[in-house]
Order: sequence, then structure tokens, then C-alpha cells
Amino acid sequence: VWAVSPDGVPRPLAGSAYGYRDGPSNEAAFRYPSDVAIGPDGTCFVADTGNDRIRTITPDGVVSTLGGSIYDYGDGRGSAARFRRPEAITVDVDGTCYVADTGNNAIRQITPDGEVTTVAGSPPGGDRDGVGAEVGLRWPTGLALGPDGDLWVADHGNGTLRRIDHSGGSTTHLRLPGRSWPVAVASAPHGKMVVATEVLDDVRRPQACLISVDAGR
Repeated sequence: VWAVSPDGVPRPLAGSAYGYRDGPSNEAAFRYPSDVAIGPDGTCFVADTGNDRIRTITPDGVVSTLGGSIYDYGDGRGSAARFRRPEAITVDVDGTCYVADTGNNAIRQITPDGEVTTVAGSPPGGDRDGVGAEVGLRWPTGLALGPDGDLWVADHGNGTLRRIDHSGGSTTHLRLPGRSWPVAVASAPHGKMVVATEVLDDVRRPQACLISVDAGR
């Protein structure tokens, strides 16, 4: 995991080799980390995809495991929780972490003390709106908090952008046509969400585009 200064100078923040190990920054190990988010106290949260874990890096560089252990599905505290290839992560103002648990087709929540619960979705997944475990997701790869605190999900496998409200209810705001899939989503100024998409109508000429969506109800 790297940090880049405002003037563009990169430096390693944590990690040393392919594997799994907590500890000081130069001794810690990750396996295919795919997303990061910064908490209100400066802690860096890492979706350590290949290790099926969510890791944290303190401002002074100490790496620890917040949740997860083996490739599986289950709620619980710390290592008792289970993830399958978590790929996206975001953190709210009180330090609660939200995870796109890609392989489990679910959105998970981790409290600051490491308690993992499921907000929406469940394996084996599907394609439907609903509430909580009734929500059908398929391979979610992007996650962001909207201006009102709702979660926006790039539901890659279904070609949709979904909004998850505070009660766990899902609403589909965008469904892409043909061979188009959302990859990532981010919050933008003026109440907008921006979705990065890939388009494979012609596999010899892959394309990509950004779509702006009004985050208002």
C-alpha cells in the first residue's frame, strides 16, 4: 500500500511481501489489496482481497486485521467473520467501515470495534431490489457513500447501480444496456455520483466511460 504526497511523490505506506502478516509497516504482508479508504482519525482501511480480510494501517504504520479470516461467509467479531474476495471499501464519519464483499454478493458493515454484520445481499446472489438479505447483488465491485449517507453500489455482474438506504433497502438507479458493466462509484460535488463503466460490445475494442448520476431521491 502506497501513499502519494500532494506534489506527486510516492512512498510505501505498508507491506513488504506477498502473504499475510500483521505488524509494523515494513514487516506486514498483503495479498492482492484492491481498495483503500481513510477513516476520520487518519487510519487507512484496506480491502485485502486475496486474504479475504479487512486490514487497517494506523497513521504510524502498524498493520492489523479488523475482520475476516478464511474464504467463507458469516457475520461475527474480528476473525470470526468471513469474507469472500472483498474488493471495495468506504468509511463514514464515525469510523464505521462498509465493504463490498464481492464473492458473497453482499454489502457488509464493520463497527470500529470489529463487529461484522450484513447490510444487504447474501450468497448466492441474484438481481432484485428488496431489504437486507432479500437484495439480489451479483459481484459488486464498487462502493461509495452518498451525500446523505446512503451506500451506492456498482453491482458489476448485474450491470446496475444500486442505492442502499439506512434500513438496508435497495433501489436500482441505473441499468446499463448490452455488454456494459459498472466497475467503481464515487461521490462528486453538487449531489452527484460518478460511475466508472466498461463496455465490451466489441471485445477487440474495449471501451470505458464515466456516467454522472443525480444522488437525489
